[in-house]
Amino acid sequence: MKRLARVRMLFRSSFLSRALLASLTGVAAAVFLVTVVFVLVSRVEIQTQLRLRASAIAEFAASECQFPMLVGDREALERIAKTILANEDVLFVAIEGSGGVSVSEARASAGPRGGESVSGPGLVEIRRPIPAPDARGLLTWESAKSPAPPAGLVRLGFSTAAQRALFERTVWSSAGIALLIVLMITGSYLVLLRRLLRPLKALSEFAGDVGEGRLSQRIRTEGDDEVARVARSFNQMVEKLAATMVSKSYVDDIVRSLGESLMVVGPGREIRMVNDAACTLLKCEEHELAGALADQIVVGDGEERVCRAKDGSRIPVRFSAAALRNGDGEVWLAQDITEAKRVQQQLEAAKDAAEAASRAKTLFLANMSHELKTPLNAIIGYSELLDEIAGERGLADIRQDLGKILQAGRHLRNLLEDVLAVAKLEAGRLEVHPVEFDLMATISEIVNTVEPLARQNGNAIEVQGPERNARLYADEMKFRQSLLNLMSNACKFTEQGKVSLAVGCEIKSGVEFVRIGVRDSGIGIAPEHMHKLFQEFSQVDPAQSRKYGGTGLGLSISRKLCRLMGGDISVESKAGEGSVFTMTLPVRMN
Repeated sequence: MKRLARVRMLFRSSFLSRALLASLTGVAAAVFLVTVVFVLVSRVEIQTQLRLRASAIAEFAASECQFPMLVGDREALERIAKTILANEDVLFVAIEGSGGVSVSEARASAGPRGGESVSGPGLVEIRRPIPAPDARGLLTWESAKSPAPPAGLVRLGFSTAAQRALFERTVWSSAGIALLIVLMITGSYLVLLRRLLRPLKALSEFAGDVGEGRLSQRIRTEGDDEVARVARSFNQMVEKLAATMVSKSYVDDIVRSLGESLMVVGPGREIRMVNDAACTLLKCEEHELAGALADQIVVGDGEERVCRAKDGSRIPVRFSAAALRNGDGEVWLAQDITEAKRVQQQLEAAKDAAEAASRAKTLFLANMSHELKTPLNAIIGYSELLDEIAGERGLADIRQDLGKILQAGRHLRNLLEDVLAVAKLEAGRLEVHPVEFDLMATISEIVNTVEPLARQNGNAIEVQGPERNARLYADEMKFRQSLLNLMSNACKFTEQGKVSLAVGCEIKSGVEFVRIGVRDSGIGIAPEHMHKLFQEFSQVDPAQSRKYGGTGLGLSISRKLCRLMGGDISVESKAGEGSVFTMTLPVRMN
């Protein structure tokens, strides 16, 4: 039983054994069938030849015995019998005449038998009648008669030993040839199967190496048959598998090293995997989290949630989730924002303090501006009064000094107006009082105001406006201040050039806007200085500010005033080629 079990195990574990057994069985069955058919055909053929030979000898003996039997010549019959018995296959000869003449000759091992059949092993008996002479050929005058009865009987016993020996030799020869054919075919099958199964064995061994994680090896391929194509496909598959394993390992390393806490959650909200950051955040080991319900650890809704650590502490986190592409769960990310919360609280406290300081500064500036304007207005007023008296009395030297006092006082008052405007804008105390006014008339007044400054720098002013009477519903004073700042800057930073003002209209989102462009051919602005243009108390180029002066508040105040009225100011400029400031305002304020 053990040997049988081992044989069964061998055939189960070896494809070569099964294939060889199947091939051997098929070949043996085919060869056996062909051999049996050949042997049977040979046997029939030998028996047929034996009967034909025996029949021929018997016919010959019957014809030779016809005349001696007719004349009763016993000696002739004995000679014939001995002659026939000289054949080694003849065992006995019996000649029996109808007239009582009989001759019998036999070998020592055989004797007369009865019947035309095999009466024993190795013996075949043949009987042939001895025909009577044909009398019709002797006496032609006699009338025809019925055939004469036989003159006697010849019985021959033939031995089948030689034929049986021949048959046995044929059987053994056939069996030997069949066995040789089976062995040759089996050997050929064995060699062929080994050659065919050698690549499969290599594939099997390679699959074992792949299963153990050795992905650097490859199968050697020869030829272009099916097995070689399978081997090449297997090599390509292993290359892709190796790349995938490297990618997976790379991704695992990335996931493990993520600073954010990561959880892979199944459809039932059970935790399948966590990274090191999650274990650190929750103060527990990975095996303690595996299988736990994620909803009991991460609680809350929205982007900010709370994680419950093992020691009972509650940790605020910034939460995000994404579904897996196969739909089998989600990936949860949680970032500890405890420090961010603390910093945010500090920033909010600092912001509140800064806003309080800004409000105090704004209030201080507003109060100081009013306090300074009161004595300054008195200085300007008395200076104007003294200038009129000096003019009436012809005191030219005194009027020149009074002019300098008036110019300085008015300049100081403009600075105070700008500071006061900034303070009111920051405090939100600057109110808008829209009225409807004639746009081109107001622009003409502004141009007349800056005309002296333009003539002083040798500039020409050009105005392009619509032919129809354009009306604008806005705060006229703030409009004047904004456009006056733009025109003053254009005339101040341009020498021996041209300042042009163009008025147009445009529609934005169904709202009609007036567009006023102020173009100059002055010094322009370099790209690296554009970001400073609308900053408070900031000069675009400190080197030029010493030449042209200014507080750096005009453009900032103008843009804020325009935005307060629902518009804006934009700029395009190149250094050395001039600038274009475009002010847009809605035709009607809401």
